[in-house]
Amino acid sequence: MSQIPENVINQAQPICPECSASDIIKYGTRKGTQVYKCKPCDKKFTANGAMPGRRIPPDQVGDAIGMFYDGLSYRDIQRRMQTRYGFTPSTATLYEWVRDYSRRGREFVDSFKAETGDKWVADEMMVKVDGHNVWLWNVMDADSRYLLSTHISKTRTIRDAETLFRKAKNRSTHPPHEHHHRWTGCLSRGD
Repeated sequence: MSQIPENVINQAQPICPECSASDIIKYGTRKGTQVYKCKPCDKKFTANGAMPGRRIPPDQVGDAIGMFYDGLSYRDIQRRMQTRYGFTPSTATLYEWVRDYSRRGREFVDSFKAETGDKWVADEMMVKVDGHNVWLWNVMDADSRYLLSTHISKTRTIRDAETLFRKAKNRSTHPPHEHHHRWTGCLSRGD
């Protein structure tokens, strides 16, 4: 009889999402899903990959949030969740998912620093918003094509360009050695 490798046993053993303990016991089932109880912290959880305090796996929540940002109504999302996963979350639950996970995503994005190359490319163009001309400014890393910063302004001044580059610098791990733009000598001081 062959022995089961230790890494296979460890993969099958659930770990508490709250305290990371492995001293776990089975604690019944809920809607056909095995429930576990952590002996050290006394928390109950399912090993379905759901985040702490949540019952639904993140891939299903992410699917619902993706549908929301694709423009589907909450009712349409409910119908698709029923078809795909066999359950219908309430509209209040969908709203909480969108709110909570969008906030988490925003916090991550706000703290993210992009690994950038030594060359950035900047550009600006005039666009109409509500019948008014405004300037849309962008800075992009030349190597990765990662958009570092976007800025909208009513004017086209050096102060606007400085604001754009300040935002880009805050989003990257280091400033560029060179930057290219179309508006050298074309900006007003704006003071």
